[in-house]
Amino acid sequence: MFRKSLSVALGLFLIIMGIRKLLGDMPIFELIEIYTGLSFADPYGRIITVAFEIFAGSLLIAGKRFEGGALAMLILVIALLFHLSVLGIHMPVSLAENAQTSPLLFILALTAFAIATLITMEEYLDTHQGFMMIIAE
Repeated sequence: MFRKSLSVALGLFLIIMGIRKLLGDMPIFELIEIYTGLSFADPYGRIITVAFEIFAGSLLIAGKRFEGGALAMLILVIALLFHLSVLGIHMPVSLAENAQTSPLLFILALTAFAIATLITMEEYLDTHQGFMMIIAE
């Protein structure tokens, strides 16, 4: 029961973050474009990320915990790599000059990655433990 609740919570989180990236004022992709010169980061990187986040969240909510968790892990590894290499841990909350910075998005990505890893590993071990019991008989 706890695993299902955790999967649904992570799925909802991914869907909400995807919608916020699409509709909200989140400067992540604009900052990636500014810092790296990758002109396709916004809007194409944003749209692709939103699609994958919503798809992973939907898989988790639908009970496809291994597939949804693995996709969430991939998305979050990429997010963490961008934070550690381009964006930084303390990110500006807007593009305004002298904007306040916050580590909140990095902390959320790190926490979501840990939860996605837990869900994925538990599903993997449950699947393979059952398989090993069949082989042992």
